[in-house]
Amino acid sequence: MGRRPPPAPLPEPCRWRRTEKEPRARERRVAELTKRIKEIHADSADNYGSPHVHAVLRRQGTRVGRERRTPDA
Repeated sequence: MGRRPPPAPLPEPCRWRRTEKEPRARERRVAELTKRIKEIHADSADNYGSPHVHAVLRRQGTRVGRERRTPDA
């Protein structure tokens, strides 16, 4: 198997899009989820672990995998 050629340079519009500073949709969802997890945990006097927090999120209608990790978790 040969080596892959180096990637072609990005056209100017793509370079601009990559450097934009506004958070992407996934980053906004992760930030909101992190905020809600911290609120649930604080409301429980820091007693709830991840299984209980997951159950609370499900009861509130948030669909998230039980093993989902947030960046600051």
